[in-house]
Order: sequence, then structure tokens, then C-alpha cells
Amino acid sequence: MDMLKPMPLQPGDVIAVVAPSSSVREERQRVETGMATLEGLGFRVRSGTHLFDEWRGLAGTHEDRAEDFNTMLRDPEVRMVMAAQGGYGCLSIVDRLDFDALRADPKWVSGMSDLTIFLNALTAESGVQTLHGPDLLYTFGHPDNREIELPWFLRTVTGEGALGLLPTWTGDVRTLRAGEGRGRAWGGTINVLGHLLATRWAPDLQGAILVLEG
Repeated sequence: MDMLKPMPLQPGDVIAVVAPSSSVREERQRVETGMATLEGLGFRVRSGTHLFDEWRGLAGTHEDRAEDFNTMLRDPEVRMVMAAQGGYGCLSIVDRLDFDALRADPKWVSGMSDLTIFLNALTAESGVQTLHGPDLLYTFGHPDNREIELPWFLRTVTGEGALGLLPTWTGDVRTLRAGEGRGRAWGGTINVLGHLLATRWAPDLQGAILVLEG
């Protein structure tokens, strides 16, 4: 499958922040810190209507969380949709995503952990590359993680410069087998990825590089 790559982000572009998984109501300050960080980088930030909702530990009902996400996919002004955080909840609404909207207007979608469900499903259905990477709360709202991930994030979404060596949180990295390889990167959080097995959204690993987050 030929992949569609979203256009590089430019200063003034809109990044939408939505919460399709666990509630972030108790983390409002860090969410607002994260949004201020994005604005400081020159982006405009738009938050989902139900960003701070809470329903049974989730960031709103299934209908409301899906509506927020799809609203941002359909908005031509939004150039990136970023998850506030992961947790759980994406599996219950993945079949409600507007895959056609992303295919018609490719834009960046970023998240980690539970967002593995969305990222793989969106790419499988639309052919648009997605980004298993920063979410708002644990990257832009967290000073230590922000310092590590921010340069890599900007190079990825703006297309300015080669990615280089991906960041690690410690120097404790061990190579099991040295070598070089080429292929399309698929994967996500390992325990979440298992939920996609035997579905039409399971990643095609033929000739791919499998990337797993523990």
C-alpha cells in the first residue's frame, strides 16, 4: 500500500487536542501547560468540546469522544490531531472513526499507549501515515519528557532536517543483534497491539520493521 504523508506543519497551523481515552479532568493544569507549550512553538491550539469530560473513568461517553475526534478529522483548518493521553477507551470507538475524512484530507495524528488502536486502524483504512509519538500530557505537559522529545517531534512534523538517532530515556540500551534494515515501521504499545490481531486493522508486518513500546 502506498502511504500518504501529511504536509509538514507550518507556524500558525492548528493542532487539535482531544481525549479519546482516559479522562484528563484531574490533570487540567498539565494539559493547559502542554497547550501553552505548543502555542509557544508557534502553533494554534484547538481543544475538543469534551476534552475535560469524565464518564466512568473515560473522557466522555463513547459518542462524545468519537464526535470530538471526527470533528477534528473533518475540519480543514486542523493540521494535526493530538491525543491528550492514552489509558483505555479507544477500542470501544475505533469503528466510529471517519476514515474517509482522513483519506480526503491527510493530517498528522499523534499519540501513544492506547492510541495504538487508532493509529494502526487509521493507517490501515486511509493509507495516511500516523505518528506513534508524543501526546499532550506526558510530553508537552511534562518538563523532563518535553526536553527529550521536542526536537525529534519538530523534525518529524515540520520536515526540517533528518530525524537522526531516536531519543531514549536512559543510556541503558542493549543491541541484541547488530545490522541494518529497511522497511515500513509498524507497531505501537505491545499489549494494546494484541487487541488488533485477527482484525482488518492488524498491521501488515511483511517486510516491515516492528516497533514496540513496552
